[in-house]
Amino acid sequence: MEIHDMDINTKHIKKYAVCLRGSGSGYFGESGSGFLFAPRESNSVYIFTVLHVVIHTLTRIGNNLIVDGDDCHFECRGTEIEYCTLYQELEEEYLAQRTEKEIKEIVKKIDEEVSSSQNQERNKDVAVLRIPKSKFKNDDVFGREFYCIGEEELSDDFPFIGFGYPGGKNFMLELKGESRKWNKRDQLRDCQAMGMGQDFVDQMKGFSGTGLVTDYQGRLIFSGLVVSCDSFEKHQCFRAVGTSEIILKMKEKGWEIPDVFGNGAPPEDFLDRVSFFQEDLKYMELSVRQDLKRTFVEIERENKPTDLAKAEAFYDIPKCTGERIACPIYWKGRFWILYIYRAIRDLMGSNDSVNINGQELKIEYICTEGNGKAEISTVVASAIRRNILGHQIKGNCILIWQSEENPDRRIFHKKKFKNIVESIAEGNMGGTDGTPEKAGYDLLSGEMRTKNYGIFHIKYLLEKLEECHTMEEADKKVREILRDVWE
Repeated sequence: MEIHDMDINTKHIKKYAVCLRGSGSGYFGESGSGFLFAPRESNSVYIFTVLHVVIHTLTRIGNNLIVDGDDCHFECRGTEIEYCTLYQELEEEYLAQRTEKEIKEIVKKIDEEVSSSQNQERNKDVAVLRIPKSKFKNDDVFGREFYCIGEEELSDDFPFIGFGYPGGKNFMLELKGESRKWNKRDQLRDCQAMGMGQDFVDQMKGFSGTGLVTDYQGRLIFSGLVVSCDSFEKHQCFRAVGTSEIILKMKEKGWEIPDVFGNGAPPEDFLDRVSFFQEDLKYMELSVRQDLKRTFVEIERENKPTDLAKAEAFYDIPKCTGERIACPIYWKGRFWILYIYRAIRDLMGSNDSVNINGQELKIEYICTEGNGKAEISTVVASAIRRNILGHQIKGNCILIWQSEENPDRRIFHKKKFKNIVESIAEGNMGGTDGTPEKAGYDLLSGEMRTKNYGIFHIKYLLEKLEECHTMEEADKKVREILRDVWE
């Protein structure tokens, strides 16, 4: 995804950005930014931010907190705010037993820790505030929620966009850039901003707590918060803290938490995402393209992804960059399978099997690789390693394969499929460091003495459909492909 692709989400993301600062001229904390999480049915709104911006208000040794945004302006007393941090010393029950002097010492110690570039626990510089939703005069702005995701599930180089309030200004500015690396040891993400000037460090002041958002498989993901930008920074680099640890703390407190991407949420309004089929159809004859579009509309009317998911296998064949159940690429392939069923109605037997030359064969769909390699040896080796072929997917089966990348080879007839499996078992293809896939192979080897597999990629199907001038020809071509893979 190019960075400019995030621009279409700008208007929406702005609604969730707020400025946080203390009230009164004597305020001795820092001003900064925050990112809102507003569950639809809740009486509360949650503000994700960094701890060093709000620690004085939370411990009630500072002034009240002023919250400013596009659609809000209000002041919160410390007693109106519940909070969640990663510091046990800041637990409200613990602080209630401490004197004012002791609390100030705790705050001073934590302030020094989170501001030190040498501190090994800078990832703890994060906080979530829970405030009454009634503070927001116009709560209908919260029309769409964001997802979260495990930090290691995102690639190192995804684009992000955020909006913050640098320098305590009363207007927001855009922060755009790319992730560079997730540091597992430090639990921080290295990021690079774009379009900032030479006085980068000064420009970043006040962006602390800015929520960074990316688009992942058609979903907006709240990936983290700007946490630090040290005086020695070069090349417009800064660090962001992830969301996973603080969300776990929220869950422990019994608070509502953002939806986690991949926890069983198939895409809604699937066919509205026309782009997922435009690429597939663009080289087909106009009449075929139009008929297929109508067919997909009928398929969605009869088979919603949310309904299909209840009986879907989602075979665990890596490498996938996310959860298949929530992936539009996965469901695009699934719709092609449903079209195939329509095209071969007269060949269909019991239990969704297809009759090829008098033999009842199962059709199974596998989706693999995400943005990674799309090689037949990798796919089959992975399926063997996880005991999917022979165990979950029995023989006498035609595999229809989908991947985001375009593979070099798009069809393997059943005889060639056996050769692939034997090569993998001998360590020639797809094994881990060249080692044989013995455990999975032994099971599959016994299966393939009496049964067979054939496999073709959906890209092979598309190539053949591009030769057709009518839907009658297209349906006939599907039958030919199934017979061909089983020759």
